[in-house]
Amino acid sequence: MKKTTIALIIIVIATFTTPLFAADAPKVAHGKEIQAKAASFSSDILNADPAKMKGIAKALGAQKGILAAKLDKETKMLNIVFDPSKGSIEAIEKALGTQLEDLERKGLKDTKWTPKDCGKCPSAAKCASKDKT
Repeated sequence: MKKTTIALIIIVIATFTTPLFAADAPKVAHGKEIQAKAASFSSDILNADPAKMKGIAKALGAQKGILAAKLDKETKMLNIVFDPSKGSIEAIEKALGTQLEDLERKGLKDTKWTPKDCGKCPSAAKCASKDKT
């Protein structure tokens, strides 16, 4: 009975807080692309300890406009895609710098971004219902 109560509390909390996390998510119809920027960073600290991605995710979660972030194990680069109308490369570098002292930006380019894995997005249900209208 205790596990059921805890699970119910978690579900209730998740239901009411999920919209807060997606408040700055771009309002993009499913499958539509938007203008974005892609930044690549290198860090020996991150490559030596990939578990630091948890702290990176937390630092990036506090930033507005982050669309995607991934550590590419082959190139050993941290790739971040963001909406430049909501966030800036300077703010991202500042947030990452709190976790990675040796952070070095290797590239910044214009790109287009299309939501790909809506199953993990907290706004997936909301976006799907907007597509139908």
